[in-house]
Amino acid sequence: MRDEGLYGEGVFLLWHEITGVSLTDAKGFQIRSGKYASGGFGFYAGASALLDLTGEIVTRIDGYTVDYCLMNRISYESKRQVQPIY
Repeated sequence: MRDEGLYGEGVFLLWHEITGVSLTDAKGFQIRSGKYASGGFGFYAGASALLDLTGEIVTRIDGYTVDYCLMNRISYESKRQVQPIY
């Protein structure tokens, strides 16, 4: 996760390319994007981790799993992109 979007092995999405995120029946998450033919990608809850600036693996941030933090960030970024019209 970077300021401009998500980066990972085989994954590169700018925040504006993400159309949604949701929980799945299989206790996982689905990140939706039209950038990929599959319509996005999914992963199991608790299976995600981040590398911090020192290279250490992080699985929780302030007590929350990285998955939930990622969903929160996606939600935040999607609201930040929408500018109210007055």
